[in-house]
Amino acid sequence: MDDLSAGTSGFPRSDDATGIGDHTVSGRYAGHVRTLLRAVLEGEAHTAPALRSAIEARAATLARGSQQIPDVIPVELHHYVDTVARHAWKVTDADVAALKQAGFSEDAIFEITVCAALGAAAGRLRQAYNAMKGAG
Repeated sequence: MDDLSAGTSGFPRSDDATGIGDHTVSGRYAGHVRTLLRAVLEGEAHTAPALRSAIEARAATLARGSQQIPDVIPVELHHYVDTVARHAWKVTDADVAALKQAGFSEDAIFEITVCAALGAAAGRLRQAYNAMKGAG
């Protein structure tokens, strides 16, 4: 396994690898991870790439248990993104309705959900790598 440290989002990174934005990955699945990141964070969508990246970074930070949460997404998204990142099974119809009421389309809500889930996965993956490094 490569010497891994954390990128901004939480995805493992290696300083000698190439990456996308703040995300750098190496190893066996690097190509697949880069394709996923590019599609989700930079692909054509109903939400801006900067917003998608900010949502992903916030969710990754939450999933790692950090108390220093990035506050660069619209306040209307805080509860929803935080719920998806910490307890996705607790998302309710009322949460989705609140986003619709705030002006987000169903397509935008889907993209927000995917970015939050990706960030949460990245944060947890980082924690796992850190645990494996500490145990080795």
